[in-house]
Amino acid sequence: MIQIEKLDNGAVLLLENVTATDTVSIGFWLLAGARDENNNETGYSHFLEHMLFKGTERRNAFQISSEIDRVGGILNAFTEKETCCYYCTIPSEHIQLAIDVLSDMLFHSTFPEEEIGKERGVIINEIQISQDSPDEKAYELYLKEIWGDHPLSRRITGSIYEVKKITREKLYQFHNERYILSNLIISISGKYNKEEVKDSLLKVINNRKQGSFHTTRQMPGQASCWKLIKDRFTQSHVYTGITIPFSGELNDFYSLLVFSTLFGESMSSRLYQNIREEKGLCYTIFCFRSYYSDLIQWTIYANTGGTLTISLIQSIGKVLKSLFTLPLSNSELEDAKSHLKGSLVLAKENMEVRMKRLFKLYQINKKALEFEDSIKILGTITRDDVQKIIDSYIKADKFNLLVLGNKNCGSIKNIKFEF
Repeated sequence: MIQIEKLDNGAVLLLENVTATDTVSIGFWLLAGARDENNNETGYSHFLEHMLFKGTERRNAFQISSEIDRVGGILNAFTEKETCCYYCTIPSEHIQLAIDVLSDMLFHSTFPEEEIGKERGVIINEIQISQDSPDEKAYELYLKEIWGDHPLSRRITGSIYEVKKITREKLYQFHNERYILSNLIISISGKYNKEEVKDSLLKVINNRKQGSFHTTRQMPGQASCWKLIKDRFTQSHVYTGITIPFSGELNDFYSLLVFSTLFGESMSSRLYQNIREEKGLCYTIFCFRSYYSDLIQWTIYANTGGTLTISLIQSIGKVLKSLFTLPLSNSELEDAKSHLKGSLVLAKENMEVRMKRLFKLYQINKKALEFEDSIKILGTITRDDVQKIIDSYIKADKFNLLVLGNKNCGSIKNIKFEF
């Protein structure tokens, strides 16, 4: 059963007790990410994520990793546009260790000067790797074209120039402002004793200052983009998509999920079957949803050989048009819902997936649904619900497109979607 509790110190607990397992996954989520950085702080959230593994008042970097390794646990972290997460998946008997290590990292890190210098080089290498990855580079350019200088279009790592400017003093100040209890959600899925977990958490985080950190997010204005950017890569990398208003309504969330699944998030989807299987125009093609606090970005991605680029884009347009010329069948709808229900059943077996799902659903609508509740809602989604998504948002003039390719791509200037 899932429980939600707000502690007196301001932190929120999301608890999902799973007795049929011997593992537990615990995540400490900070409700501020790369989007919430000031102009002179770009890359700080990500740099800070790296530094919290580099030593605390009680542990050096080796001790942080070895204490979890010793019992077979997994310790990791990631930075997103609107959150930072530090998590540990571990045998249930060692949950106290996971809580102690995570809280020690978050609230008692010392930011050794020599480690900052070393990690700066690691992050610069990470940035260079992403620039050598054409799909990552193309997506970064796509966001930049549609959102300009808005914080949502920023590279989470920051640029090499920005990373070189980060100092220990500024990083320490940045940490103190954001890593406060009112900005913290702790999600736990797996086998644990609730009272013991609460007692442990209160002991290790109650002495943190409470304070407040307010995000001042503004929706990005959207430019119109239909662009080919030439580069050294032999393949073309294509991104096209739309922005959808964020309602937070569960029915809208699951209707979009069903639509996206039947259109392009599964191997039996219209997009994959038409372009990959029937026409053989690419190896990789799919769509995905990116959720933010004020909007949803729905995106199609594909890559192909340069000379096939025009045919690929035209074919994507035709599959989109088929949503209006070839109405959704009952079998498409039911297959998508069945696929999603099956995915939920599989997800139940993985405590890390459950822990992240617990937080993501709470982040979207301040509710944390049981798996059975999600399956029930999926069962209520009708063809009319999905058609409403199509009629409301799939409009040709709202689509943006960016191609990262080479001279063999041809001209996309005269190509347009028509539906």
